[in-house]
Amino acid sequence: MSYLFGDSTPAPLEIDLIEFLRDGLDCCVELALSTDGLRREADRAAVLRHDARMEVEQLEKLCSEVESAIKAFPGAEGDGPAARCARAVLQSTNDLVRSEVHGVNAVLQTEESKVEAARAGQRENCVKALEALLLRHDLPDSSGTLRLKARTNGPYSAELQMVTPLGIVATLALEVPASHLFGHIVRVDRIVDHLEVHAPEIGGWLHKEEKMRVQRLERLYIAELDLGTRESTVGLRAGAEGSGSGFDVLISSEAPRVILKRVAEKNGSSGEPFEVCEEDGDNLLALLQKLENAAEELVDQRKALLEASLDERPLHQHDEPTVLVDRFIQAIAPVVREVAERSPSTSELVIKREVSGGHREEIFVAKSELRAKLERVPVAYRGLFDALGLTEAPPAAAMVSSLSPPLTLRPVAPRNEPVLPALARVHGAEAVKPLA
Repeated sequence: MSYLFGDSTPAPLEIDLIEFLRDGLDCCVELALSTDGLRREADRAAVLRHDARMEVEQLEKLCSEVESAIKAFPGAEGDGPAARCARAVLQSTNDLVRSEVHGVNAVLQTEESKVEAARAGQRENCVKALEALLLRHDLPDSSGTLRLKARTNGPYSAELQMVTPLGIVATLALEVPASHLFGHIVRVDRIVDHLEVHAPEIGGWLHKEEKMRVQRLERLYIAELDLGTRESTVGLRAGAEGSGSGFDVLISSEAPRVILKRVAEKNGSSGEPFEVCEEDGDNLLALLQKLENAAEELVDQRKALLEASLDERPLHQHDEPTVLVDRFIQAIAPVVREVAERSPSTSELVIKREVSGGHREEIFVAKSELRAKLERVPVAYRGLFDALGLTEAPPAAAMVSSLSPPLTLRPVAPRNEPVLPALARVHGAEAVKPLA
């Protein structure tokens, strides 16, 4: 879909930036709130530990003072009544102090458990906020790997792993409708009527020798499908449940383009990989293309965030989710400022969309609406959003030049539109360009 700036000049956008900005800010606000909550809970834990340490020190000092006083008392030594009483007092003091120290530590442990539960809740809020965004949109300049795996009954399991220059690696579960090609186990002859390749085979009674023999593949089943930006893999197996002997087809963006590996039936071990001839390679590429076309229909069928990491650390363990906020805002700020500069009104962000019949649809949002979202952000984190320039009339010096290359934002494809360009395929498609 073609988008324009508010002044009707062409815009390098592939998505509805206004919708993306609304949802992106909602996510960032939640991340800022969670980071603030994590810090407040960490501060509370530090105060609890400090107070407990001071109480234990006072108790230990009390015990020491009592011991010193008893030792200084005349008659504290020996076996007389005063000595026995002194030892009893000292023992009782030690027992009481030990009991109180144990009580202080028990209370601290209980309160620290509450703190950790609260921090876990804040981290979970971060995961939910990111999930809400990723179920609807891709982060800037994402690249993806689409994986499908056959299951004994029902549809294939399908996952989309997204890698972004912002430090996020996320895996999303995809819904596979029963009516889809991958709603049930797929045999190759459902995709192509006839498919054969030449593969080495060991034969001979007395002298074992390797010969190239024709292998019929159309009766094998699609066990796994792994579609990446530089390499894709198709697992073909004899069993209807996706098991048994077969071949792994490895297709790369670089030579050699197509590699086959034979898979044994008993232990699933692979033989030595070998390069196929050009004709066989073309046939396998054609098979992959048809599988890709069907698989990519699932890219926007997102149902859950399975896992996410930020800078190689699980997001649900991260203490500074605002790292992502800062990177996200810096990434989208140039294009947001460009849209603001080219909007007819200084109080709005405006883009246009080409529709049928020579008509254009205007999409806009008031800056005041976006600023209202940011009112929930703790004061300490509001500066993270300044780069967006959401004031009524940003200073001219802060405006982004029209010559600055704005960031390309990539969409989750609507059901009636092409799939993500972010999932660039290895045969002929260019990989997604990283952030400049």
